[in-house]
Amino acid sequence: MNDRVMFGNNGSKFVARVSKPGKDVASTDLADFSLHEDFSTLIPIARGTTTLATGASTSFTLSSIIGKHPFVVMKSSDGILPVAPYLNFYRGTYYLRVIPTTGVCTLYNEYATSLTITYAIFISP
Repeated sequence: MNDRVMFGNNGSKFVARVSKPGKDVASTDLADFSLHEDFSTLIPIARGTTTLATGASTSFTLSSIIGKHPFVVMKSSDGILPVAPYLNFYRGTYYLRVIPTTGVCTLYNEYATSLTITYAIFISP
């Protein structure tokens, strides 16, 4: 079985890779990938893990997203998927709000218990 997904540090370099079916993330041929940090379509700019209590939030600023529309990937250690806050019929999740004009990113936890959340933020060049 092939390893198909790698998000994180590979030695001293942050990588974001998804290989095509039947291919491995260790491949050196860019044609074997659906997503790769060397592609010019998405550039990984930040990643992190934080634990937030119910109703808590944390903020940080990324100047590299000013004027851009970032792509965010998130997961919780409990396997709970995030839901956008504007879906008023569903509450009780977590999400990351990004303000592209200022670079402020705020991670919210509205779930019923404390969550450990891992996130990665990408921009296009």
